[in-house]
Amino acid sequence: MLSALTGLYSSLLQKYTVDYERLQEAQQAMKEFQKEYRDAQLSKDEKRIKKLDSKRDKMMKEQLEVSQSQFKPMAYILLVSIPIFLWLIYKLPTLQGSEALIIFPYFGKMSISTGAVWIVPAWILWYMICSIAISQVIRKSMNIGGI
Repeated sequence: MLSALTGLYSSLLQKYTVDYERLQEAQQAMKEFQKEYRDAQLSKDEKRIKKLDSKRDKMMKEQLEVSQSQFKPMAYILLVSIPIFLWLIYKLPTLQGSEALIIFPYFGKMSISTGAVWIVPAWILWYMICSIAISQVIRKSMNIGGI
């Protein structure tokens, strides 16, 4: 349930803080610019390359600005996620018996504190899998970030 909550609020924050139309426009403009620049290089047109070099600086600045806008919601997401993880870290060691097992596909039953991948506990891996899956469904249903 907490991973569903994480997926929901992170998707909503991104929907209302990131301008995906502007992001797509900037990516399309960069794609067109790269094609034009490549054509100029192949034709060895020095005058056109110099003209495109000055245009490239503006485009790179805009691309950086648009990319940075995607990180704005990160602070808010962390503000809510960190207390959830701290609560889970505090609460999970107190679970006993069948409450402390997770059933993974292909791996079967695992204790929540067992290292599932390298040193990552099983509960963190399960939390991430559920959160990503649920947030993808939410993002698709809300038409968020169709890049």
